[in-house]
Amino acid sequence: MTTHHNARPLRALLAMLAIIAAYLLAAAPQASANTCNYDGRSFNACLRFDWAEYGYYRVHVGIDALMGERFAQEILACGPNFSASLMGDDGATDQFIVPLQLKPGWPVAGTAALAAEFTSARLGRQLDEDPGENQDELYAHITFYDCYGALRSYDTGIVRRDFQFSGF
Repeated sequence: MTTHHNARPLRALLAMLAIIAAYLLAAAPQASANTCNYDGRSFNACLRFDWAEYGYYRVHVGIDALMGERFAQEILACGPNFSASLMGDDGATDQFIVPLQLKPGWPVAGTAALAAEFTSARLGRQLDEDPGENQDELYAHITFYDCYGALRSYDTGIVRRDFQFSGF
């Protein structure tokens, strides 16, 4: 009769791998989160987080600054210097999280708005502005200059979720 001494450690290893796999699947974040801020007359600014993989989120930001096409084209010709930053909303003292990159081909002048889009890929732990198992509050702050040197500033709505990803 042959004895299989290796069967018990192999079963224990397989059981442990099954537990780890179940934990990682349970810890996986929601597929996406988004919010917009529309004031009803002058702008619409949106922020979206899409789960990518391996602990990463893709951050997407869009702004439509409502104005006539001619004025939008004039602003583009002046060099508006668009920028966007991801911010943590902590009441009186908001914190800078990361800069966002202007997408190629943006900004553009449309018939009713000057529009721009930004993006970035970030690890969930980089978005965890309230460390630990607390809800994070993130928004994007977008700016550009018009032809008269005035700084135009817009904020998206706030995404509220826990970006802590304990799987990695």
